[in-house]
Amino acid sequence: MALLLNIISIILVIIIIIAIIYVISYLKKIKQKNDIIKNTLDNFSERFNRLNKKSPEEEDLDELDKIARDFFKEKDNIDYKKSYFELAKEYKTSGESNKSDFCNKMSKIMYSEQSPERAEIAEVIEMFEKILNENHS
Repeated sequence: MALLLNIISIILVIIIIIAIIYVISYLKKIKQKNDIIKNTLDNFSERFNRLNKKSPEEEDLDELDKIARDFFKEKDNIDYKKSYFELAKEYKTSGESNKSDFCNKMSKIMYSEQSPERAEIAEVIEMFEKILNENHS
């Protein structure tokens, strides 16, 4: 009887050790994913910070377009080829009004026949900065 109790105790200890190893490896994977996400968001922030926010030009708008599309693809798994109009509808449906408003404004600016004014470019830069800040906390 004592031998059976010892065997059961050893088996329980082994099961507990395996469970602990599994939990530790799972937590490491979660930490790695979080680090990747943080590094990705830091990358977007670095690219965004290179924009001329005080007196933006069309080149800044073009770069913002690239940054925003990369961000939406990475963060929300959105197809890079979708128009801002389509993105605005998707974000409105999902209740993400800041992203929807940004995409609507980008749609108007990017697909307009007129050259955008600096104030309009500055406005979308500010709108995207809010989106980045919401996701970087």
